[in-house]
Parts: sequence; structure tokens; C-alpha cells
Amino acid sequence: MRAARARVIVGIEKTDGGPAEEVRKTSDALLEAVRSLHDLEREKRAQKVSSPEFHAMAREITERSREVFRLAAVEERAGDEIESPLDETTEDIRP
Repeated sequence: MRAARARVIVGIEKTDGGPAEEVRKTSDALLEAVRSLHDLEREKRAQKVSSPEFHAMAREITERSREVFRLAAVEERAGDEIESPLDETTEDIRP
């Protein structure tokens, strides 16, 4: 289910700088931030648990995690600004 949503967001056509383009740019940044976080976490696993390197990487992972959540919130807000064609037709549909 989550993968399908990501495909839809990433597939949004570019516009003239409106909310759809902001969603696209933020989605791209979010994917890159998650990749970077993944790579850093893999590197951290190679460190001795109590080493200074481990602790420094753990702090950086925490900061990058916060950035992932910040980007997700930005993307959500921008997505909420996009009007859905379904929003306009739901009142016309009767059971």
C-alpha cells in the first residue's frame, strides 16, 4: 500500500511551481534523505558499539531522521493543497 502511494506522488507531473511541483521536489528530497539515512545506519553497524565513531554516527542518524520527518510533513502539506478531481465529483455520486 505504501509503495503504491509513493509511486503516485513521484509520478506527479511538473507544473509551473505550484503545489504539485513542491510535492515532487519534496518527494525526491525525501527519498534521497531516506537513502542517506540507510547508508549511514549501515556504516554505523560496522563501528564498535561504545566507540566515539558509533556515538557520532548515532547523533547524525538522529538529525537525519528528524529531517526525514520534516520533509514528510512538508510533502503532506503541499499534497493537501492539490485539488483532487475526486473532490469535485464526490457530491454527484449517489448510492
